[in-house]
Amino acid sequence: MTEKLRHQAEREQLAGSVTAGECTQKPPAKSQDRLASDFPAWTVEGTLAERRSPNRHKVLKVGTIVTANGAVLECNVRNLSRFGATLDVTGSVGVPDEFVLSIPVDGLRCHGRVVSRAAGRIGVAFSFPSSFKRKPNALDNYLLSTLPAGELRQLSRHLRTVELQAGQVLAQPGDEIRNIYFPHSGIISFMVETEDGHVVQTSMVGRGGVVGASQALGNKVSLNRIVVQIPAIASVTDRNPLRECLGAGSAVHNILAAYEQFFVADIQQTAVCNALHAVEARMCRWLLRMMDLSKTTLQLTQDQLAAMIGARRMSVSEAAVNLQSNGLINYNRGTITITDPGGLKQSACECYGCVRQNYKRIFGIPLPEAL
Repeated sequence: MTEKLRHQAEREQLAGSVTAGECTQKPPAKSQDRLASDFPAWTVEGTLAERRSPNRHKVLKVGTIVTANGAVLECNVRNLSRFGATLDVTGSVGVPDEFVLSIPVDGLRCHGRVVSRAAGRIGVAFSFPSSFKRKPNALDNYLLSTLPAGELRQLSRHLRTVELQAGQVLAQPGDEIRNIYFPHSGIISFMVETEDGHVVQTSMVGRGGVVGASQALGNKVSLNRIVVQIPAIASVTDRNPLRECLGAGSAVHNILAAYEQFFVADIQQTAVCNALHAVEARMCRWLLRMMDLSKTTLQLTQDQLAAMIGARRMSVSEAAVNLQSNGLINYNRGTITITDPGGLKQSACECYGCVRQNYKRIFGIPLPEAL
């Protein structure tokens, strides 16, 4: 096999039969100018010269480079397209050939490969990771990704990465909270149990949030049952080191205070939703939220759905049957697959959009959304 054919075969294996210079699968319209942490099959590898997009836009945005060993470097993004970017960095020679680029203002992260270097400037092509093997990183959490590099480095010294299993209980009512979790993936739910045994979910947290910060920092106990609903990876720290990072006006303090505001608003929206909206519309809302934080196939029992929606199992079953009949989901033996996200959005109550608007209003970046 010639060298040219070998490279072509490698590209096809990575990109799903993508030939040089064209894509066999077109990207969704909404993703044309959106980067992603995990690249879909339509992303094409290539050098900056080969793949420079005519739609590259001049910008001036603050970015962060994260290397395979966890080092964090600040940069300025000077132009940007879905194929690549030009970055201004201090000492470009020290930037590795492959890394993860984060642009907090857009809520975006992607794998980058250096294709050109000049004094203080590098050209980057967005591509599938090859030899680059990145461990879970604090920047996978949207809140941590907004921190200035200096504060992120300080906080990162106290963070460790943990895997959380489905059903794992992080706190019971009355427990003292000592650990703070910044999820990278998965879903953690806050549950309230009544005296007659009914359980209702009041909020869920994923890679756009934090669990336990207000309780731990204020020496408070948990008032809810906090449980892992979808297996997760998270950065976790003890409350004492985190307090050391909370100087007056620090970015860490500001994001935790802002998230507390969002979290309270989220619970208030849930109260309105459960009181006024139909079970089916509420189910659509929560399934969309779970899809955004996880994936389109969800492992959920009827009891979990009932707790999430705040309804009885019979009502949940009827709603699921209706959604399946309309082609929006496929529900079989505790597994829900979302087959029509657009239709699900049309059927959801207004609360799904309201929560997303609140997050963007508070943080200036969009709440994580499924690609």
